[in-house]
Amino acid sequence: KALISVKNTPKQNSATQYASGQQVDGYVAKAGGTLDINVPALTAQDEVDLFGSTFDSTSNTLASNKDDVIPYVMVIWSTANSNGTINLHKCMKIKFQNGGDTVETSDDNGIKYQNVSLSGTYEPLIKTGDDIISIKGLDVSDSEGQAVETAWFAKALGGLNETKYPTT
Repeated sequence: KALISVKNTPKQNSATQYASGQQVDGYVAKAGGTLDINVPALTAQDEVDLFGSTFDSTSNTLASNKDDVIPYVMVIWSTANSNGTINLHKCMKIKFQNGGDTVETSDDNGIKYQNVSLSGTYEPLIKTGDDIISIKGLDVSDSEGQAVETAWFAKALGGLNETKYPTT
């Protein structure tokens, strides 16, 4: 419920082959992509989960270290369509870069909102080759559609074939 925006930019590698000065063949292959996300803020736990930072709950201190290992995470989100249906998305394997903070003093209105921008590079799963899985045009006006939506967000791989997408 704290998502402001998502921008998915798939990456594709391409090559062309020429013979006698003219193109005779072409090649295009998918190669993951980037996901840019804007959220209102990150909690200390978010920074631990996304950037490998360390949090000491005794002193309430968050530490970012040069040796932190940024983990792969899964990103799950939904978008609304004008006809009342929704689209569900799961980006299977992504690492986010910490974009830092931009802080400004408030203006004469006394309010200045600061959003957090995350940029991540995703790649396909080794076992299946999947990078993003989506359900498009899900009707959530009935209990069946609502159950699919609930399952989608309840478990990272919920609603998918557990044989094809094992949780380990």
